[in-house]
Amino acid sequence: MNYSPIALLIAVACVGIPRSEAADERTLDQYRSELQGLRSEIQGIVGDAACTHDSECKAIGYGSKPCGGPSSYLPYSVKNTDVPLLEGKVQQFNALQRAYQGKLQIASDCMVVSKPVVTCEQQRCTKVPKRPRAAQREP
Repeated sequence: MNYSPIALLIAVACVGIPRSEAADERTLDQYRSELQGLRSEIQGIVGDAACTHDSECKAIGYGSKPCGGPSSYLPYSVKNTDVPLLEGKVQQFNALQRAYQGKLQIASDCMVVSKPVVTCEQQRCTKVPKRPRAAQREP
């Protein structure tokens, strides 16, 4: 059998190179730069999280823990935020952070970060701080 050089090149390209190596050849500095750029874009989309009522305040899972799930939650206001744009940028950021962590083989405590209560305080959406466990107990 005689195979054309083009067919051989295609076969080598499809089979010979591991997908994970070919798919992402970013350097660590490129990851950091892209993550910082997305972080800035996200902060720009959220802005000052201005609100007039608690119902305008939401929180979105932001960042990625190596074991899965968000590393924190970012409060924002639906009043002045392009929510679909924010959700897309946060998904992009979280995926890139997971890839970065995978490249560095970062470990995590795997503790679940619970979604905070977000309220409108002084016309800005803010997370309500958790009380220490001892303060939550009834006498």
